[in-house]
Amino acid sequence: MGYSVRSLSIVPGLSVERWHYELAACSVSCGGGVTQRVLSCARAQGEDEDEEVLLDTQWKVTSLGPCSASCGLGTATRSVACVQLDRGQDTAVDVRACAGLVRPQTRIPCMTAACTYRWHVSTWLQCSVSCGEGIQRRHDTCLGPRAQVPVPADFCQHLPKPVTVRGCWAGPCAGQGLPSPAPHEEATAPGQTTAATTGACGRQHLEPTGTIDMRGPAQADCAVAIGRPLDEVVTLRVLESSLNCSAGRSKATVTREMLLLWGRLTWRKMCRRLSGMTFSSKANTLVVRQRLVRPGGGVLLRYSSQPALGTFHRECDMQLFGPRGEIVSPSLSPGGRNVGGCRIFINVAPRARIVIHALATDMGTGTGNQGTDASYILIRDIHSLRTTTFRGQQTLYWESEGSQAEMEFSQGFLEAHTSLRGHYWTLQTRAPYRGSALP
Repeated sequence: MGYSVRSLSIVPGLSVERWHYELAACSVSCGGGVTQRVLSCARAQGEDEDEEVLLDTQWKVTSLGPCSASCGLGTATRSVACVQLDRGQDTAVDVRACAGLVRPQTRIPCMTAACTYRWHVSTWLQCSVSCGEGIQRRHDTCLGPRAQVPVPADFCQHLPKPVTVRGCWAGPCAGQGLPSPAPHEEATAPGQTTAATTGACGRQHLEPTGTIDMRGPAQADCAVAIGRPLDEVVTLRVLESSLNCSAGRSKATVTREMLLLWGRLTWRKMCRRLSGMTFSSKANTLVVRQRLVRPGGGVLLRYSSQPALGTFHRECDMQLFGPRGEIVSPSLSPGGRNVGGCRIFINVAPRARIVIHALATDMGTGTGNQGTDASYILIRDIHSLRTTTFRGQQTLYWESEGSQAEMEFSQGFLEAHTSLRGHYWTLQTRAPYRGSALP
């Protein structure tokens, strides 16, 4: 172990009392060892005014200024003085007394806190129903590093988005036990049912009720979409199922037969005991995907729609279906505020991609005072969870990877009376969905 000796300077013509020390030899000739320091109090006296006396001096940091950045890497300025030890106290002396010493830097790097964005979530709200199956929601907000104030959600997209919707069970309803598969099929009003469609893969069904036949040798990897207005929910019943739940579970492959149900508030994989089962999407859209390992099997489905018991969308939200359509941004509500902004949901047939081409125009009549950061448009690809943010007056072009997209117009966008007009259309998907978990 090494040791160091404090540097000394020479000042002529002084007579002082001071501690004097000598260092003994190190206990080892190499490697780590110990040494002793012998101290003695000595008085330097001289008859000649040119007698030289050793005084102990050093550079000392006397003060440190604030960091130039509130978060992340910055710089700070500090004051440095040359001092000598006088009766146990450091006394500032002329900088020339420290001329032989290395002077510390006056500007040094500093970091008060890391610049991070984070998701903040509220507590879960009450279950949407008083009995039976429902959903719970909670609000999420992206907080910035400065004073932890809300910022647009795209600043937190590099982080996993918290779950904001989950299922809940409020107990059995009066006169009703635990939920079980429906024992029989309900009748449907004449004129509201579409005929069973063979080879229905890749279709989007927008009728109130219908029958979907996903059986046959050509239906190995089949996906269909069901869409209804925002104030309705979709109910699906399995009339017949011949899925082989053990098929494909060999050591050579992990692929197995299954039925996947996926919607805005739903994600479920099923295979066993499907015949007679009834399933509610809790939302107005549902994608059904069937995966077969051995040809010839499949499911026969019947779907219907009914008014939603609860409202899980905002009053200004809009829903668009079909291979093409016009997009017009929502307007400010009569009360002058659309709390939380408004959304446009776009759903097309499975295995198609969405293209959006629109013009955002600043009308210049806004009264909002939240600044330009609060006025934005988010477009989210539901398939890949990729989110793109657009601000200001511009022509925007956007393509999805899947068949579902969501446009969000911030409250600041609506209060600024900014408008957007454009169109969307569909393209064929770049690659088949085989092997992907999402429809």
